[in-house]
Amino acid sequence: CDVNEFAIGMIYVKQFWKCRYAIEDGYISELLEKCIDYRISYLIVSNEKEIEVISKQIEQFKRIGIKVVIQSAMVLEKCLDKYKTMKFLSDNGITVPKTYTSLDEIRWDEKGHYLLKPKKSNGSNGIRMINHKEDINNFILNDYILQEYIEGEEEYTVGVFRREHITNIIIFQRILKDGYSYRVTLCKDLEIEKLAGEIADLLFLEGFINIQLMKKNDKLYVFEINPRISGTVRFRHMLGFKDVLWW
Repeated sequence: CDVNEFAIGMIYVKQFWKCRYAIEDGYISELLEKCIDYRISYLIVSNEKEIEVISKQIEQFKRIGIKVVIQSAMVLEKCLDKYKTMKFLSDNGITVPKTYTSLDEIRWDEKGHYLLKPKKSNGSNGIRMINHKEDINNFILNDYILQEYIEGEEEYTVGVFRREHITNIIIFQRILKDGYSYRVTLCKDLEIEKLAGEIADLLFLEGFINIQLMKKNDKLYVFEINPRISGTVRFRHMLGFKDVLWW
């Protein structure tokens, strides 16, 4: 299902329906009804707003025997809010970009650029580059964070799947277009693998997450964790990293 009646994948499936937005009234009841009608076994939730809504109603799906492919409540609590993610990682010794929730914390005379990001986002929507205090205009910072922009040499997206203490990691260096991975190159990097494993341990991970990081001056900066199936899923699957099926 998709909110767009002309969704790109609709021609590849046996059955498709245009669903409501997750924030609309009746979203959960419609989803439950469709799951029953189509005798669904697994509900794979792939969008932050849907994850947030469905995670609070997960017992309704369990009662009718539907397994929801979704992260644990602890992982969602840490990772759906970007500020909480950065604080959690920083408190545990992981290097992250400087992240602020108040303009008063920033020394604007210092050279540097910032990214204005919604605390809870969907993909790259709502992200803006900020160079001066005046660029923020009327944004309500309660709903946003300001994050130091790390202009690194290399950006990576790291898929991490773990079950019962067995961790699988796949690393892509990425080239972006409109906020999404336009081209990726499979990499082997022991330092990134070690960092990804540490984060999986800290989160008591069961299932899949996507870690985004930048390398600058041989230092790794984690700037985001997505607790969902990420956009490089097709590349991963083609290379034998079948996280959706494993999960």
